[in-house]
Amino acid sequence: VTTGSTKMHVVSGLSLFLMVGLGSDVVFVYTDFWTDSKEMRKTVKGRMSWTLYQAGKASLVTSATTAVSFFANLASVLKPLREFGFFMGLCVMLVWFLLTALLLPVCLLEDNFCGCCHMRRRQREPDPSEPRRPDKHTGRMRSATKGLFRWRRSCVVLAVVLGVIALFWSLKSVTVDTGMPSIFPENHNQNRGKKVIGAFKPYDDVIPNYYVAPNVIADICSESTFGNQDNERCALFWCDTVPDYSVAQAGHDPSANTCQCFRKPITGSCSSSTALVLQRWAVHREGSFDVGAAARSYLGNFTGVLNQNTLAPLIQQEWESGQTAYLDLTQVQASVPRTLGEPCGYEDVCFCGAGTRVCKLAPEWRSQPFEVSAAFFSASGPKRRLEVEGAPSASARLV
Repeated sequence: VTTGSTKMHVVSGLSLFLMVGLGSDVVFVYTDFWTDSKEMRKTVKGRMSWTLYQAGKASLVTSATTAVSFFANLASVLKPLREFGFFMGLCVMLVWFLLTALLLPVCLLEDNFCGCCHMRRRQREPDPSEPRRPDKHTGRMRSATKGLFRWRRSCVVLAVVLGVIALFWSLKSVTVDTGMPSIFPENHNQNRGKKVIGAFKPYDDVIPNYYVAPNVIADICSESTFGNQDNERCALFWCDTVPDYSVAQAGHDPSANTCQCFRKPITGSCSSSTALVLQRWAVHREGSFDVGAAARSYLGNFTGVLNQNTLAPLIQQEWESGQTAYLDLTQVQASVPRTLGEPCGYEDVCFCGAGTRVCKLAPEWRSQPFEVSAAFFSASGPKRRLEVEGAPSASARLV
């Protein structure tokens, strides 16, 4: 009701055992004072009033101090500990209130109706003729009491001085821990790990303030899907290659540098006199290739303006063998004359270089005949074939 919580932690079940022990102390106090009330008061009303005043005052002090010690847990940073302390404090005070209200009537009923059930023991009457033996223990206690009373002022001063010294030492040596309490042992990784990390330099000393961390999530795009701002959005292009099919096996000379191109029309209604052509050229990184000259030749010696953008690399992978290849990918955009009845534009994908694999494309992509001039290629090193299984690959570096 007070916290608005509808759940109770299992540790609150311990309150049953604690309340039995704490409540027993209150019961003993009330029963002892009720027994002594026979000598202090003669009437039942007087006995109950005297017992309630004496026993209630004594038990209230002990119960209140116990409840306050539990309520002190409300300052904890741990929510379960706060709830347990608050719950236990309320239980202690509730037990005292119930015992105060119900125990005295029970004691009265017990005297009136259960007196015959009391256990009795016979006591031997003292013989006046026998000499009384001195009690050594009683004599020692009386001597100690007289000595303590004689030095009572010195004892009080000594106790105060020792208390002040202990308080001063505590304030000087004890520090308040405002952090989270640790429930793990010293050699646990939760504690040991913090010490190991503390041996490194601070983050601000190693990483400059102007450093911007790269994105942890990036888009992997398809080479045959043309979208807006692919040069900024796509961190990598990937495709599955046709097994045992390369540019050289498409009817070209295996030792020659050539290209295999595919075209897909852009459908829709348009009335413009020009058609938009989007091309992507995938070439091995080891050699240099004049993409602009090849695009103009592919478009029939086009002399207009070409917009050329370098995209993220293309990873080709053949799942059957696990072989991979790493290619440069360039996008070219141009506007060519269009006659009535022709599509609104075209999308082209070309794979260039001896031994370059061809990606698997949808059926609407049609192969286009294209003879590439050797002048478009200027080799700066041996052309790299698909990497064999087990060799370091580009895909492995991206994991």
